[in-house]
Amino acid sequence: MGGLMIAGAVQVAYGYPASVGHRALAAGGLALLGIFLIYFGIIGQGTNRYQWRDDIDLHKQNKRRYRWWF
Repeated sequence: MGGLMIAGAVQVAYGYPASVGHRALAAGGLALLGIFLIYFGIIGQGTNRYQWRDDIDLHKQNKRRYRWWF
């Protein structure tokens, strides 16, 4: 889904018939949403929803536990 959002951002940036400002705002929003979805798809979410460091620590623990390579 994140990849589709980023592809949509590229489509909006180059193929949407609107002013440059509107295209940049829409493409930027879609790209940020896509990056957000990819991040949580790979890293996941820790127990504390308001700390990003917690997510990375949990990912490192899961990586060791399940022997992931990424």
